[in-house]
Amino acid sequence: MSSVTGVVQIDPGVADAGAHRLGGRLREIFRSRRLLAGVCIVGVFAGVGIVGPFLVHNANALSTHDWASPSLSHLLGTNEIGQDVFAQLVVSARASLEIGAGAGLIATAISILIGISGGYAGGIVDEALSLLTNVSS
Repeated sequence: MSSVTGVVQIDPGVADAGAHRLGGRLREIFRSRRLLAGVCIVGVFAGVGIVGPFLVHNANALSTHDWASPSLSHLLGTNEIGQDVFAQLVVSARASLEIGAGAGLIATAISILIGISGGYAGGIVDEALSLLTNVSS
């Protein structure tokens, strides 16, 4: 009778539990039409912000046509000084994404600092910080 020590046997049902939970959550996401629509909108906006500036040559280039209607040369027309509105929209999408990501990172860092401070101090300080964050959100 041989005895092997240090070998751990994993139940196959337990090993697949993590993958099963992830698959279940993905199915939930794709079932929710509102969530799926939001993910698609943000995805298109992010794609335009990332790829768009490589496709648009000069957003500030002036055309001889001011207030031009949408056409193949100007997809959304031009503004009062002849700038292509679509080109400006594409270029500004990247700046909007950068500002949004930066604001999210700053808010997350501040929230982490408040949470750590409240958890470390405990007691009345924790209660006050918790109340402050609940009221402000």
